[in-house]
Amino acid sequence: HVVQSRILQSASLSKEQRDSETAVDGHGAEMELDEDDGIATGPNAVIQPEFKRLSAAAARGGRTEYRRVRCPSHRYTPLRDSWEQILTPLVEYLRLQVRFNTRTRCVEMKTSHHTEDS
Repeated sequence: HVVQSRILQSASLSKEQRDSETAVDGHGAEMELDEDDGIATGPNAVIQPEFKRLSAAAARGGRTEYRRVRCPSHRYTPLRDSWEQILTPLVEYLRLQVRFNTRTRCVEMKTSHHTEDS
């Protein structure tokens, strides 16, 4: 989201500067604006890199992710009562492996090869 907001910000700044043929950067040097897309060119222009989309599986390097969420003692009974409503979307839609460890009173969630990008 940060890269996209910077691109949007640079696009809005370039629209403001499009009225003039040349713009002055922070150091007082002039940059020329390209007529077609409003992107600054010249020796002092900042070029933003473009990266390929990265899937969640590739981002984590093929490893399975594991999370453990503690359940306080006063929330144990409400969790047990609504366990089916909580478990169903996690397993069916997110394809996570979920269990409740009664010894440590933790909800443990793990990704697998069935887990898709969300």
